[in-house]
Amino acid sequence: MLPDMYHTKYQALRTQDRWFLTKYKLLMYKKSGQYGIRSFLRYRKWMKVICPEAYWTDTMIALLPFGVSKYICCHRIVRRINKARYLGWKIMIYGAGRHAVECAELLKDIEMDFDGFVVTRKQGNPDSLLGYPVQEAQAFLESENTLVIIAVLTSGVKEVEKYIEKIKSKNNMLDCVVFE
Repeated sequence: MLPDMYHTKYQALRTQDRWFLTKYKLLMYKKSGQYGIRSFLRYRKWMKVICPEAYWTDTMIALLPFGVSKYICCHRIVRRINKARYLGWKIMIYGAGRHAVECAELLKDIEMDFDGFVVTRKQGNPDSLLGYPVQEAQAFLESENTLVIIAVLTSGVKEVEKYIEKIKSKNNMLDCVVFE
């Protein structure tokens, strides 16, 4: 029996399993040896159903060596982080949930350093995550030049972008990139 919020099994699959098929998650599976051409061929039908827009990327990750796949999938975020570091900005991950942890692990795997996590409200969130501080966005982003990597559910990205735009002050520079 499906929960009321899902009308069909397909909708439940697409909503719940999409996270397991992100290009970053597949890269981690590739690195650990759990994903390759055999896995792709075995599950390609379901991959195409659950996440058709990423099918080509999923194929490339399965076929190419990890280093090449990593470059193809991560070049945009790496370029933005390097530019921000060159300018002396802080690199913060927005969020403190599953997607933020996945983002942090990926950044560690591709040898990109970041400074911590920011959240809308500190209440209900940990003081640190993976050894990095978790700070309230309002206080931190008003005082620092920052590149914010938004690592939340896809449905919440627009809200986070609006929130960050409201925080933006004339005294600091803010730039965002979405971890998707």
